[in-house]
Amino acid sequence: MRCLRPLFLLIGIHAFVALPALKADPANEETKEIEAAFKSQDWDKMISLCDSLIKRNPKNSKAFHCRAFAHNQKKETKLAIADWTEAVRLDPQFGKAFWNRGSLCYVEKDYERAIGDFTKAIELDYQKIMAYVNRAGAYTAAGQNKKALADLDAAIKLDSRCESAFYNRAVIHGNEGDFDKAMENLNRVIELNPKNDVAYAKRGLILLVSNAQEQALADFKECLRLNKANWEAHWGYGSFYASVGDYDKALASFTQAYDLNSEEACVLDSLAKLLGLNSKNKEKDGKRAYELAKRACSASDWKEPKYLQTLARVCGELENFEEAIKWQKQALKLLEKVSDKEWKERAEGQLKSYTEHKPYQEHSGD
Repeated sequence: MRCLRPLFLLIGIHAFVALPALKADPANEETKEIEAAFKSQDWDKMISLCDSLIKRNPKNSKAFHCRAFAHNQKKETKLAIADWTEAVRLDPQFGKAFWNRGSLCYVEKDYERAIGDFTKAIELDYQKIMAYVNRAGAYTAAGQNKKALADLDAAIKLDSRCESAFYNRAVIHGNEGDFDKAMENLNRVIELNPKNDVAYAKRGLILLVSNAQEQALADFKECLRLNKANWEAHWGYGSFYASVGDYDKALASFTQAYDLNSEEACVLDSLAKLLGLNSKNKEKDGKRAYELAKRACSASDWKEPKYLQTLARVCGELENFEEAIKWQKQALKLLEKVSDKEWKERAEGQLKSYTEHKPYQEHSGD
């Protein structure tokens, strides 16, 4: 069931840690005001108060940390990183500052720096277990899955009930196509936390790919019982209905997934394929399918051949064969690195159809 490829997404990390213990400083009104500004989320006031502390004592690492936190809340990334950098320069043992700078670097896709900061947090024994999990997230994002798995193993060794470590191991194994290991880890996640709706959704997707449809649907149902807003479960339902040819139910489920997460590439692609290749109103739905397919490609940085193939097919259905050829050739170039010969052969057949000015006729497994 190729419609579910890829199954898993980039794993996340544990978010920013809040203020350091300003109370450790000599008690003063500014400290109390900073804590009050933090609680009320008045970031401008918090920055102003920190400015005063820093002006009076330029070596106050905690003031730099607090100001960095406020800058980050205001999406002032460069200022936040600069302040956390100064905080760790002033206090090389400041694990919390390393942790937060690493978290922000991860968000900014500076994975090398994030890895370095989480490594420092580990060395300082600051939230060591979750620092391993976070570093694993950065390693995964950087394409270093072996190192990521080693970190997750280390986290589990320190805490055999570390739910996020088992979950992230499942994500990596799922991305690599090792569904047995992914299932093993997801089962452990659910054992540790029966209310983890995301784990049910992920396990349901694996079961669907494995043709265990009844079990998959049971997992999607449980997921939505726990969280009606889980887009992956709706997407899973849509993928099931599409696979059995129930266009209306597939459209309803994919639309629900889209309403919950309109930027996710796999949702955009699935909806584009359904509208572009199955709708009776091709003039109306075809145009929307084209825009959705382009958004799916953009959301995946134009690096996912499956989404490019969908875009090419939609163009073919709209009889825009020149553009269909363009996107299909780009997909084939990416498929040079893929070992799936049948996929490549189908992709070549798709290109042949467009060069003959014919829409591609779907075959089983496409």
